[in-house]
Amino acid sequence: MRRSGVIALLATLLVGGVVLTIAAGKDRPPLADSLGVQVQEPVATLRPGSEACQGPLQVAKGVRVLRWVFNTGAAEKPGPPLKLEVRRRGTVLRQATVPAGYHGIVDVGLKRPIPDDRLVTLCVHNEGQRAVSIYGSDPAGTGPLLTPGAGRYGNSTSALSVDGRTVTGDAFIDFPSSGSSSLLDRLTSVPSRASAWLPRPLGTWFLFLLAAATLLAASAGMVVALRAALAADAP
Repeated sequence: MRRSGVIALLATLLVGGVVLTIAAGKDRPPLADSLGVQVQEPVATLRPGSEACQGPLQVAKGVRVLRWVFNTGAAEKPGPPLKLEVRRRGTVLRQATVPAGYHGIVDVGLKRPIPDDRLVTLCVHNEGQRAVSIYGSDPAGTGPLLTPGAGRYGNSTSALSVDGRTVTGDAFIDFPSSGSSSLLDRLTSVPSRASAWLPRPLGTWFLFLLAAATLLAASAGMVVALRAALAADAP
C-alpha cells in the first residue's frame, strides 16, 4: 500500500465518522421504543377482574407513553375501564388508568418516565363489567409464524401471562416518544439498559471498561497495520 493510499484510507475514516455523528444527532420518528410485535390477532381476553402482564422487559430512556391495541368484539362496543401498572419484582413503579369508551389503539400516558435501567413488567387490569381482548401476535395461532417472546433484548425472557398463567402469544406494545429523539440520545442509554442483564457485582462500569478495551485494541491494530504499510512502501 502506497503512502497516498494510507492517507486516502484515513481521510475516508474521518469523513465517515463525521457523517455518522451528524446523522446520529438528527431527530428520528416519534417512537421511543417497541417490542417488535405485530398486530395480528387477539392473544389474550381479559374478563372483568382479569389481569394480563408482559415482561420482564426493558425500554428506552424517557419512555412515558404506552400504546396497546384492544378489541371489544365485532360490535365494537366501548371498552371497559382499565388500570395499567409498571412493576418491578411485584413493586408498582408507575400506574395509570384508561377511562371506558375506547376501541382499537390506546395511548396511555404516565406521569413519570419508566426507569430505563431496570427490567420491568407491564400489566393491564380490567376494572369494568365487559371483556376486552388484547391484540398482538401468536406463533401458535393462525397468523404468520414469529419468534416466541416479545423483547428485542432477549426473546426468551419476555412472555405474556393472564391471571398468572403464561400464554403463547405476545402483546403488541409500542412506546411513542413524548418529544423528538435522536439516535445519539438513544445510544447513550444503551449501557444502563444492558447492565440490567449482567450478574452482580458487574454493572455499567464493566461495559464502559469493555468498550474502552475494545476501542484501544482496534486503534492499536490500525496503527500497526499503517506502520507496516508505510514501512513496506519506504525505499
